[in-house]
Amino acid sequence: MKDYFEILGIDEKASKGAIQEAYRKLAKKFHPDLNQGDEFFSKHFILIQEAYDVLSDDNKRKQWIRSRANTHASPKQDISAEIDRKIFAYRKRNASFCATKQHYQNHCPMQEKDKFWTCFGYGCLGVGALIILIGFICLVFNPTLTLKQLCFQMLWLSKYLAALAASLAGIVYFYRYLSSLDVC
Repeated sequence: MKDYFEILGIDEKASKGAIQEAYRKLAKKFHPDLNQGDEFFSKHFILIQEAYDVLSDDNKRKQWIRSRANTHASPKQDISAEIDRKIFAYRKRNASFCATKQHYQNHCPMQEKDKFWTCFGYGCLGVGALIILIGFICLVFNPTLTLKQLCFQMLWLSKYLAALAASLAGIVYFYRYLSSLDVC
């Protein structure tokens, strides 16, 4: 006998809203039109619809629960049913992991603007270190520079380096943002 709760990946005490939400998520994943009419997805889409039809109607649900309690599983089970159960169990675990990941991302203390300023701060720190390094190099090659000339050269270089570092920090931030969009 088919376990409709397992097919939808929900608990037996699930509310109608939870049943409907689970059905919508699975219907989007398994809809034959979205999967080029693949037979595997069509088969599972029909099972998902059947499970939703039974569990969303109170009378059908009670009748199905009674009939499920009366039937005993035979020791010889169909191997395809076992594979289907494993697929749905995997999808349920995966959905739980994705929900936990989404919850973490939604409640993470560092907001997007904070991430930008962190990248920008590291970029500025790197620019400062680079300017000091350039100052020492200038003094090594031309030790007769006065402090005023050295500062002028370092300031002149710093405006170009600051623009470069800010651009690099922006590129790094944008790359990290794009790579974070790859979610379940």
